[in-house]
Amino acid sequence: MDANTPAAKANPHGYILQTNQGSIATQTVLIATGGGAFAPRRLAVDYPTEWDGQRVIYTVRDVAALTGQTLAIAGGGDSAIDWALTLVDRAQDVHLIHRRQQFRGLESSVAQLKQSRVHIHTPFVIDGLSLTANDQLAVDLRPVHGDEHEHLVVDRLLVNYGFASDNKQLRRWELALDHNLVTVDRLYQTSRPGIFAIGDVVTYPGKVKLIANAFGEAPIAVDAALRTIHPDLRQPPHSAAVIGK
Repeated sequence: MDANTPAAKANPHGYILQTNQGSIATQTVLIATGGGAFAPRRLAVDYPTEWDGQRVIYTVRDVAALTGQTLAIAGGGDSAIDWALTLVDRAQDVHLIHRRQQFRGLESSVAQLKQSRVHIHTPFVIDGLSLTANDQLAVDLRPVHGDEHEHLVVDRLLVNYGFASDNKQLRRWELALDHNLVTVDRLYQTSRPGIFAIGDVVTYPGKVKLIANAFGEAPIAVDAALRTIHPDLRQPPHSAAVIGK
């Protein structure tokens, strides 16, 4: 969305939002994007992008497709451990790679992992990927301490480094930001007139990221937005009136 184009010269608070479904003219905008768009944390190793979804996967869409394969899983949290335990009885072999000696998963899951036939490689990081002569994936493992590398040959690598959120689209809106969070006043108005924001995307003194707080912020921001449109409003509108607007 693009909030940079005035909807009408006569209205200083007017905006045209450019969306994938067309343009929307509006006098006010309420941003409630939370932490932003979530995407898997990518492997910090260069490899051809066409390997994504084929040799290197970040989400498992079809467990059956991994049956009988030799798999490597990168990560040390609950997700990586859970996938290792889920796939170990389906795959030919499962290798779990973690940069620390200790895992960050539930104690019961870690205990189950150590009793399984999953091959554990710690503390190692993935240092490179290449293809073998028979079109398998060669994974170069560099020890966190020391120089003796290990090498794996697998069919696929599943990367479970968690997810990162990003509100980078808001940088185009020319809003005042504090560490990628939108700064707002007590009415949840941003640095641009007519643009309000609530929830995890905002920051202000005393901000606590709880969903209960966001529910409290919403009616204040909506009321302030309505007063921007109707400055002669004398009392808070009824909830049905807010929905009607």
